[in-house]
Amino acid sequence: MKDNRISNRTSLFELMTLSDEHLADLGKQGQLLEQKANSIANEIGTDDFTLFGGALMHYLGDGTPSVNDFDIAVCNAEQFQIVTETLLQNDFTYESPPWRSFTRVGGETWNVAMIRDSECYDITLIEDCSEIGLFYLDGVRLQFPSRKVIGRTEAFNDFRMKLFRPLPGLSTLDPCYVFQAICRISRKYGFWPQNEEQHVLTWDLFNEHSTEGGCDFNESARSQLHLAIAEVEESCPWLC
Repeated sequence: MKDNRISNRTSLFELMTLSDEHLADLGKQGQLLEQKANSIANEIGTDDFTLFGGALMHYLGDGTPSVNDFDIAVCNAEQFQIVTETLLQNDFTYESPPWRSFTRVGGETWNVAMIRDSECYDITLIEDCSEIGLFYLDGVRLQFPSRKVIGRTEAFNDFRMKLFRPLPGLSTLDPCYVFQAICRISRKYGFWPQNEEQHVLTWDLFNEHSTEGGCDFNESARSQLHLAIAEVEESCPWLC
């Protein structure tokens, strides 16, 4: 049976280039996404933010209004404080203590997850939003207040193929950290690499970028990660 959602994503992501795409050029999906982004702006107390992650991909693909887990980035500590305090005032609570993570080029980010009923807002403090994403498929972002979608055409193919194509700079990160990111993204996006061919393609992409970056994803790391992936697939079938 043909998957209409995939067809919709094809037509939309073919519009995306290295330059910006304004929401007005994205049809019905763009309208639904703008409505949701305006709602988020009201919830967090600012319209100066960047939306990214799985929810954005689904909205761009089929305008899915049922998605309730949103990744939101702000660029300075003052905004981070405003957003978290405003969410608390709007009956959100902390799901977990703040945690630190890293961008693909080694920049530091701080993150906090806040929930209200079934809604979850993952707030990220990151100085440079162009560093969002480790892979092409999670590097797509919507910038407010300019209302521009920024992404790469490869993101659609990788989303459809369930491939983790590294963005430049990823090879500087520890492979285990990269694997953790794959687990997290798979959960958020609702998929997991499902066959050996996809694993090989993913590793070919890793090796291509690691060679360019001067970092060797050696046979030992490759073997360990293959074993870890197999273990997750066996123990967490809901990811597959």
